[in-house]
Amino acid sequence: MRTLTWLWVATCLAACGSEQNEDWSDSVEEFQRTGAKLTLRVIDMDTLASGPFPIWDTKGLLVSADLENVTGAHELRFELLNPSGTYSVEEVTFDTRAQLPSERKVGGRDLLFVPTIHMQDGERVERVVPVKGTPIWEYVLTGDWSVQASLDGRLLGRAGFSFVDPESDQ
Repeated sequence: MRTLTWLWVATCLAACGSEQNEDWSDSVEEFQRTGAKLTLRVIDMDTLASGPFPIWDTKGLLVSADLENVTGAHELRFELLNPSGTYSVEEVTFDTRAQLPSERKVGGRDLLFVPTIHMQDGERVERVVPVKGTPIWEYVLTGDWSVQASLDGRLLGRAGFSFVDPESDQ
């Protein structure tokens, strides 16, 4: 519930953010120099359990990227892959220094930068992936899935999970 509330607040505050210019073209080099690390997790957003996820009981998944030794403004891309290929892609711009969402112009694009969740060993960026009522649920897209994360255009890691149909003879 905390994540959903935070996403709602981020959406509501988007229009109130300050506009700034920023470029993160050298952030990949910075990332390589600092030895940054990524831990990627996928859990049920209601039960907080890890998979396999029963397709009929899963309202949504919480995808989180824990980043160590990463500071400043970055773009994180979550790509959700089903057994047939790419299912969805979400790009999240974030700033570890931000306390509130803010709009900024980067490379001619207006972007909403969201704050991260400060953790003991770094920063966390979370996103909710709806399941119930989506094609995942409607077409019973069971099997092995994965989510991969890229930071500023550089693939950092992948986490696997699966959807199961307890009512079938899989």
